Order: sequence, then C-alpha cells, then structure tokens
Amino acid sequence: MATEPQTAFFSYSRDDSEFALRLAGDLKAAGANVWLDQLDLVGGQRWAEAVQEALERCPRVLAILSPSAVTSPNVMDEVTFALDERKTVIPVLYRDCKIPLQLRSLHHIDFRSDYARGLKALLKALGVEQKPHSSSSFSPEELNKTMSNPKYDLDIDALKGGKEPGWVINKFTIIIVVGTCVSAELLDRPVAERLRDRIDEEGGKFGFHRGVVVTDAGWYSEESLRDKSVIAIGGPVVNSLSDEFFKWAPTPQSGEGTYSMPGSKQLTGFFRRNEKGRPQVALWGDDAYGTREAVEKYLANPKGLPEFLQICWSPRPS
Repeated sequence: MATEPQTAFFSYSRDDSEFALRLAGDLKAAGANVWLDQLDLVGGQRWAEAVQEALERCPRVLAILSPSAVTSPNVMDEVTFALDERKTVIPVLYRDCKIPLQLRSLHHIDFRSDYARGLKALLKALGVEQKPHSSSSFSPEELNKTMSNPKYDLDIDALKGGKEPGWVINKFTIIIVVGTCVSAELLDRPVAERLRDRIDEEGGKFGFHRGVVVTDAGWYSEESLRDKSVIAIGGPVVNSLSDEFFKWAPTPQSGEGTYSMPGSKQLTGFFRRNEKGRPQVALWGDDAYGTREAVEKYLANPKGLPEFLQICWSPRPS
C-alpha cells in the first residue's frame, strides 16, 4: 500500500463512522493526505493487514476521541503504538469523554460545538494551505445553503393562474435527476441543486433557461420530461437514470457513452443525444465525495457545462 509522506492515519471507533467519513472527505477535498479504512481499502486487501501497514507507514495519526473510542481496545492500541513510534498524534475531540492519560499533554482539536472551526484548526495542524471560503461553491458550508426551488414564487403564481406545467418546464428547461434513496437525497441532491443554481445563473433573464431538480422516479413517471435535456447526478447504484445510461451501448466511434474524468478518485461521465438532439449527461464518482468532485470538475471544464448549455439553448433543437 502506497501512502503520501505526510499521510495522517484515522484511528476511530466504528460507532463514530459517520463523523470520521465526513471529516476524512472534507480533509481530502481541502488537499490533506489522510488514510481511512472505509475509504482507502481496495478490493482484495485483508482488513487487519492493510490497517496495520497503513498505521506503520503513516507518520501522523488522527485520534478521534469519543466515549466509544476511549473504551475501544483497537483505538487505544493504535494510539499507544503511534506514541511509542514517536509519530505525530493529533487528538480530535468529537464528543465529551475522559481523555486518555497518554493524550492529555497533547493539544486537541475540538469539534464538539463548531465543526467548521474544528476543521479549519485541523487543516492548519496538518499544514494544509486553506483557500478562501468562497473559492468553492461545493464546500459543505455552501451546500448547506441550497434550496429545492429558488423560483418557487414565480412557479406557484404561474401554476395557480391556470397555466399548464409545460409553461414552467419547456424545451429550454434542463432536468437534473437524483436518486430516490435516502443517501442520494441527503448527499447528491445538494450537489444537484448547486448545479441547478449555476444553470440558472447562466440562463440569466430568460425565464425558461433554467434547471429543475427531480428524482429518478419523477423522471420515469412524467412522460413530458423524457425528451428534455438532462443531467443525472449519482452513480448507477443510487440513480436509475445513471444505471440506464451505464448499460446503454453506444454506436462505435460516435463519441457517446461513458468516459473517465481526471480526479482524486474514480470519476465517470456520460454523454449522448436523445432523438431530438438534446444532450443527456450523467456524472458520478465511486462514492458521494467522488460525485461531488465530478460535478465540480464538469462545471470548471470549458467542454463541460458551457458546451452542454450551448447545445441546449441553441436554436436547433425543437
């Protein structure tokens, strides 16, 4: 197993997996090198051997402290080994607990009441140069601000005035599809809504040049949506439309189908045109963090969203 020279090993209790996964994802997104078994083990590796090798190779250890962690023999053994080997141990206080004696002399990073402040302090401790807060509209803090329909007031006025739904969603509307499962709603929908916001910004003063987020169930149940330009967010496991695209066999040399995107992990894109010439796209990673990165890269690529919108909003498709 190869690790970067300054990789930090996550020592944590399985009871704290949700916090550990969130923190590892945010650290990786900010440029920190960290190793977490649930994210970095690869198929075919033996868990115990891989964890031991990672612990031996990593010069730094993040000890996630909680009531479960301080009573976990595995966590305490990892911390003791790291101290004996003179590794840098950074205590991360996740929940109130009795801090182990061997860690009391070490400055801890406190996440109990303010996650954002704790993350900033931990990135500083890891020597990661932090970008300005506004540098990414895909930061967890910005994704927290998403809302399902920023044009709610206009839509309700139109629909209650007797207009058909086609007045709101027409040939210029871009449908963004997320999965119906809970994880897709919690993790992929905020990313989809941030993408929708960018599309709305590009649409500017044109009322119909907008994005609308729906679930895959909504896509398949609403026949009127099926000929629209569409972007599916999330992989085949969580999004039925992405699954349809993934299984679709393109014509050779057509330039359509799935393709790999450069990134910190496996990222996948998909492109084809429907019968009316409108583009159909899908973006996903091997987990929610990867999907977020795939969408962010798609927005930053001149041949990504800008080219997609040019196809959608050119006069040609009818």
